[in-house]
Amino acid sequence: MKNLIILIPLVFLILTANPVLAQRNGYREITEKRIEYIAPRLDLTAAESERFWPLFREFYDERDKISKNSRVKNRQENDRIPETREDYLNAINFMIESKMDQANLMRVYTKRYLEILPAEKVYRLFQLDDEFNKFLLKQLKDSGPERRNK
Repeated sequence: MKNLIILIPLVFLILTANPVLAQRNGYREITEKRIEYIAPRLDLTAAESERFWPLFREFYDERDKISKNSRVKNRQENDRIPETREDYLNAINFMIESKMDQANLMRVYTKRYLEILPAEKVYRLFQLDDEFNKFLLKQLKDSGPERRNK
């Protein structure tokens, strides 16, 4: 009986944590694919790579935290329907603040990137990051009908 009392909360914890872990692993997988896409095209030296990629991963971890906080708040807001003009304005302001948080994060990390890489490579990084996003969207679009038929 004692084992059952311990086992039930443990099973519950595992079942509720599993989707979170899967989402987190999916996010990390995309970050690693982003690096695989960008790395050969960015032409970093060994010294640059050693210092840059951990910082790049850190940026995406921080960006994910901002996005996660936004999703949580949006879910809470979606549970209640805005009723007044003030409710709508608050929701709009939250959306703007979330975008500003991401832009500020990018500004901070750009300065840190420039301590490691020349401006040309940072500029190229941003181009490659945009290319990767388009590549990823195309893959999702191309796989759409297959996923719907499953």
